[in-house]
Amino acid sequence: MTKASLLRAEDGLPRDVQGAADSRFSNVVRVFAGLFPGRRFGGGALSVYIDGRPVVDVWTGWSDRAGEEPWSVDTGAMVFSATKGVAATVIHRLVDRGLLSYDEPVATYWPEFGVNGKDSITIRDVLRHRSGLSHLKGVSKDDLLDHRLMEERLAEASVPPQLDDLKSQLSRVVSGLTDISADLQEISRGIHPAILSKGGLGPALKTLARRCTVPVTLDLAIDRRLPDSVEVGAYYLVAEALTNTAKHARASEVTVRAQSKDDNLYLSIRDDGIGGADVGKGSGLIGLKDRVEALGGQMRIMSPAGSGTSLHVTIPLDRD
Repeated sequence: MTKASLLRAEDGLPRDVQGAADSRFSNVVRVFAGLFPGRRFGGGALSVYIDGRPVVDVWTGWSDRAGEEPWSVDTGAMVFSATKGVAATVIHRLVDRGLLSYDEPVATYWPEFGVNGKDSITIRDVLRHRSGLSHLKGVSKDDLLDHRLMEERLAEASVPPQLDDLKSQLSRVVSGLTDISADLQEISRGIHPAILSKGGLGPALKTLARRCTVPVTLDLAIDRRLPDSVEVGAYYLVAEALTNTAKHARASEVTVRAQSKDDNLYLSIRDDGIGGADVGKGSGLIGLKDRVEALGGQMRIMSPAGSGTSLHVTIPLDRD
C-alpha cells in the first residue's frame, strides 16, 4: 500500500474499524464492518493480499461474548475446518483433469475404503457430508496427528445400517431443496453487497425482492444516496427479515416500504403469515433489533397470532 492510498481510522475507515486499507478496497472494508453492527455480533479481522502485497489489514468489533473486550491487532481467532477448503480445491482440480469423478465410489480409487457398507459412498457424498462417517469412536488427539493411522481407521469404519434408508431419503430431500437453500443463503448473506455502491439502497432492495421465495411488493421513496452505514444496515435488515419470513411465517406475500424523510430512513416489512413472532422467544427478531439499535434507530414489532408480522423501523441518517 502506498502512503497516499491508505485509509486509516482517522481519515476514511468506517466508524470503529481500526487498521489500514488501500482506498480502492473501501467497499470491501465497508461490507466487512457491516457484519459487526453491535456487541452481540462479536468481531473479526480481515487481511487481503494481492501478489504478496497487503491491500487490506483491518479489525473491528468485540473479542468476548459479553462485548466488553474490543478486538485488537493482537486478538487471536480459533479456526475450525481450515483444511477443508484446500482439500476440496485439490479434488476439484483432479476432477478438472479427468483423474477423479464426483459420482465414482471412493473405493474405486481407494479399495481399502470399500468395506463395512462403504462400497457405494461416492466422492460427491463425502464432499456433501452425506457419507455417514461424521464421527470415529475412540480416536485420541494423538491418533488425529497420525495420518496413516487415521487412513486405516477410516478404511475400517462402518456405516450404521440404519443410515442406508436415511441416506436414500436425504438424497431425495436435498435434491428437492437445493434451489430453495441457495436462495435463502443468498438472501441471508446478501446477494451481492456491491450493488449498494453501484446503485444505492433502492436497486439493492429490488434485487432482494426478485430473489425472495415469497412474492414481495416494494414501495420505495428514496430520492438520494444515504450514508454507507445506513444503506448497509438497512440492506441486511431487509435481507434477514425476508429470510425469517420465508422460513417461519408461512406467508403468501410480503410488502416492503422504504422512505427517506426528515433526516430519517423509515422502513416497514409486513407479511400476511401466521404471526405470533416474539422477540423474547428467539424467533430471529433479536438480531434485527440489535442491528437497528446499533445504527441508533428504533424498531417496533407487531405480530398478533393469525394476522401476520409487521416491522416498523426508523434509522437516523446523521448520528453525529
